[in-house]
Amino acid sequence: MADLSQYLGDGWNPADQERPSYEPLPPGVYVAVVTKSEVAESKNKPGVVGLKYDLEVTGHDGSKNNVFGWITIANPASQKSVTFGKAQLAELCEACNIRALADSTQLIGQSMKVDLKIRKSDNPQYSDSNEVKTFLPITHQSPVQGQQQPTGDPFQKI
Repeated sequence: MADLSQYLGDGWNPADQERPSYEPLPPGVYVAVVTKSEVAESKNKPGVVGLKYDLEVTGHDGSKNNVFGWITIANPASQKSVTFGKAQLAELCEACNIRALADSTQLIGQSMKVDLKIRKSDNPQYSDSNEVKTFLPITHQSPVQGQQQPTGDPFQKI
């Protein structure tokens, strides 16, 4: 028998436990860090190989959300999906300032900005989730809605 009270405290009640939200972040640009990156074969499509990645995305309120993604890098049945996947991978590498990607682990720990959208779930068993629309360099400045963009020479002395 194991005594959980030493870890949970006396009088811990599961009904009182705060539960994390699995709601997707609203569409927009966020800071993200790659926490996992590996090359894997698709479970559903034989011969299809991709880069599976996990991102830790920081919400505008400071909360942390996980976003999971897949970039196709080999597909004997569709060269178009490979071309699209390689373009996505190039965008990811450029956002992380990686000039030559030789191993998927080079991505782990890299920071970037991501433009997220919401992917609607086809399965009522699962909720909607976030999907990366675009990878952006961390230095990318996103215009704030309603804010006028500066014009003229940014180095001009005032």
